[in-house]
Amino acid sequence: MNRLAFTFLISMALAGCAGTDGAATSAPLSATLRDFKIEPNQLSASAPLMITVTSDGPTPHNFTIRDAADNVVVASNDLRAGDADTVAVPDLAPGDYTFFCSFSGHESLGMHGTLTVTQ
Repeated sequence: MNRLAFTFLISMALAGCAGTDGAATSAPLSATLRDFKIEPNQLSASAPLMITVTSDGPTPHNFTIRDAADNVVVASNDLRAGDADTVAVPDLAPGDYTFFCSFSGHESLGMHGTLTVTQ
């Protein structure tokens, strides 16, 4: 392979690691919803980010993120056992956010955690 072709392939591969505006994006995160916990209960990444959520319990669940002012930032679809959804989290300011299942009583039963958005 000649040097020009190699340089082109490397630059295309590196471009694939950046968002459409050229900013680097975090690696995809994942979380599993169970009766009654979310695993892992601590996530950390820079925004914007994607979280793949899978339900692994007989009770329907969802994955909701709220800010410190209790405003919902984003939520997954409601999921039954075996269902999955990918949540696109917007470009949030650095800080801690709460994720939880918004079904009545689920958060108080242990379905919550912390998303730390880094710079």
